[in-house]
This record gives sequence, structure tokens and C-alpha cells, in this order.
Amino acid sequence: MGDFGGLTPVPEPSSALLGLTGLGLLFVRRRK
Repeated sequence: MGDFGGLTPVPEPSSALLGLTGLGLLFVRRRK
């Protein structure tokens, strides 16, 4: 998983994006 023939230096870009979005949502919920 996360191996696209070396398209990107990141091993799992999708996973990282999901994590970032999740953190952002938590931050927004906490700020409100």
C-alpha cells in the first residue's frame, strides 16, 4: 500500500493527508 512506482517521495501520501485533515477538523471543533 502506498507504493505508486515512486511517483512521490512520501510512502503514504493519502494516509498523511487523511491524518492532516483529521487533525484540522479536531482543531476546528476544539476552537468552537
